[in-house]
Amino acid sequence: MNEIKECPFCKSTNFINYASARYWQTVRLNFVECPGCGLIFTNPMPGMDIVYEGNRALNIIHTSRGTLSQYRGGKEYAFTLKKIKKRGILLDIGCAEGIFLKGIEDNSNWKAEGVEIIKSAVDFANDVLKVNVSYGTLDSLENRNEYYDHLRMNNVIEHVQDPVLFLKKAYSILNTNGTIY
Repeated sequence: MNEIKECPFCKSTNFINYASARYWQTVRLNFVECPGCGLIFTNPMPGMDIVYEGNRALNIIHTSRGTLSQYRGGKEYAFTLKKIKKRGILLDIGCAEGIFLKGIEDNSNWKAEGVEIIKSAVDFANDVLKVNVSYGTLDSLENRNEYYDHLRMNNVIEHVQDPVLFLKKAYSILNTNGTIY
């Protein structure tokens, strides 16, 4: 767990206790609010080892996140993407098994790619679903500057150690008119 000394956004060092919870019933999380900007975040922040183990538990049988609902979600998202432009390239950061991506590719002219930290989920996406998923994090993607038309990062940014740096990296791989969800 990494102690946060200053707000990632406004750099204030004053925090107010907000709430507490348990992550996977074992790790106690303390949420604080920054009175300077209103950001609520976990302090201390769980390390990637804890995030990895929590996500690995979700991916044990590759059906735990709701296979049909993930595919349906991708199909519905395809309609949103078509309103942005007829075709493009999407990156889903934290894409799990890639089922959402498969729904997009099957129902639009968009190329859907992903990046995921769980190796077994990456293998399932690439080998079974035949969608392009890279193993790693946003930082591990290379040669992608101004490449993507749309980035999706559902349930991701709350796990990131430095959200400002993460968003700067995300912005760098978007093309000029790219969008982020």
